[in-house]
Amino acid sequence: MEHNKLQRVRERIVRSHPFYATVLYRLLFKLGGTDTAATDGSFIYWSPEFLESITTAEVEGVTAHECLHVALCHHTRRRGRDADLWNQACDYAINGTLISQGFSLPKGGLHDGKYLGWSAENIYADLLKQQQAQPESGSEDDSQGEQGDEQGDDENGSENGSEGGSDVSSAAWGEVRDAVSDDGDALGEAEMAEVERDVAALVHEARLAEERAGKGAGGWLREITDAHRGRTQPWNQILRNALTDKIRSSETWNQLNRRVLHLGIRLPSYDTKPNGILAIAIDTSGSLLAEMLSEIGNHLRDIIDTVKPKSVIVMYCDSTINHVDEFDLHDEVELKMYGGGGTEFNPPFNYLDRNDIEPDALVYFTDGEGFVGETGLTWCGEPDYPVFWATTNCKPYFLGVPEFGETIYLNEAA
Repeated sequence: MEHNKLQRVRERIVRSHPFYATVLYRLLFKLGGTDTAATDGSFIYWSPEFLESITTAEVEGVTAHECLHVALCHHTRRRGRDADLWNQACDYAINGTLISQGFSLPKGGLHDGKYLGWSAENIYADLLKQQQAQPESGSEDDSQGEQGDEQGDDENGSENGSEGGSDVSSAAWGEVRDAVSDDGDALGEAEMAEVERDVAALVHEARLAEERAGKGAGGWLREITDAHRGRTQPWNQILRNALTDKIRSSETWNQLNRRVLHLGIRLPSYDTKPNGILAIAIDTSGSLLAEMLSEIGNHLRDIIDTVKPKSVIVMYCDSTINHVDEFDLHDEVELKMYGGGGTEFNPPFNYLDRNDIEPDALVYFTDGEGFVGETGLTWCGEPDYPVFWATTNCKPYFLGVPEFGETIYLNEAA
């Protein structure tokens, strides 16, 4: 059973901080194994003594701190760097964000405004440079002179200091540890990549939860998302999570949410009866190879089995709609290749508008090389339904209209 203070904090985060709550769903609290608090991406470890020594608000802040370590994959990114210095760099990378969000942190946390927006790797390099510049133990006169200079610097030091500036010293609390296997062994490269793919999907889900709650203003959410750009994206998992949210019916208290029930938190689950219309647009201008279309079809069938739309509409489009297939609930969705001309993104939106079809979501598979909006062709206007640009290359170019839709990057390793 969880410590009462941890139970209260978990409930506070679930109700007030959707992003951190989503990450926290994947983590378990565990007493012991640390002098203060720590995480390895699977657990948040707590020293009972440290837990009792800080306020409930500070426990909430430390919990968010550890969640942010996980969201940024600090437990997989050390790559042979000095563990103590890496921990300091990671703390500098996140504490400013937490403070700006109003979290209370215990005394001794590392914070320097200089490092806002820096990656942990860049901060590490800067701290290492500072560490190497510090004098080795030499003559007493040299030491005294240099200490005097350092004291002078401290008097005029960083106004955003970590409870004292960016001195290269260990944080007073909190730790991020390398991710390990269930047996406690170090992870190999393939296992590490799998962890990072899972975290990327988790961050996407957490960002959507934050935005649905009308939160996430400011650059911090984009910075966390961008930290995962360039890593292999589990597009099918991200898309499944996103569509599960978009295509489902109302909350129900008939069955409680099992994801948090074991924590003593009572929240409704969602009715998963077949519901809604899922629209699929396939860019057939030559952007997607036949082999990739086959892979997309395999993942798409799994996604459809999960989100259970009542019907699926598949539109094949290059510069115009070439073919449309409609599938009912129990039909097997098969993708084929029709067309092969130039690229225009407007036609699928116009088709849905012209036929008075209001899908619960549209997924557009493309390489992104094309224009949407006021292109000179008919444009029905920005859609009211969610749009997901599932792209092999880039997001589309928007002409005369504000950007809309979520961009999901496809990867053959998905």
